[in-house]
Amino acid sequence: YYADLSAIREERGNIMKIKVAVYPNKESNTNLKAMVILEVEDCLVINSVKIVEGKKGLFVSMPQYKDKNGDYKDIVYPNSKEKRNSLTALILAEYEKVTGAKDSTSNI
Repeated sequence: YYADLSAIREERGNIMKIKVAVYPNKESNTNLKAMVILEVEDCLVINSVKIVEGKKGLFVSMPQYKDKNGDYKDIVYPNSKEKRNSLTALILAEYEKVTGAKDSTSNI
């Protein structure tokens, strides 16, 4: 499933073009609901973005690695809370469109 060209408005007023491809998980007995691929400005592709069902609802998990202390760290991430919220809303809206699922407890 591939979203139409979507956009996030940057603080400078410019529109950032982001394509969102959502691949729902076919297994129903898991917290992993979908994998997502983002394409930013037709030049940067971000794989391994996940939509996960948590205790408070759906959330978006950016690609991560495990550090030497066993903690998970995001590899790629939005540089502000507002941009993270906008990106999360964009991804979850596309997930809802693709799956028909509506999560009223989304943690945006």
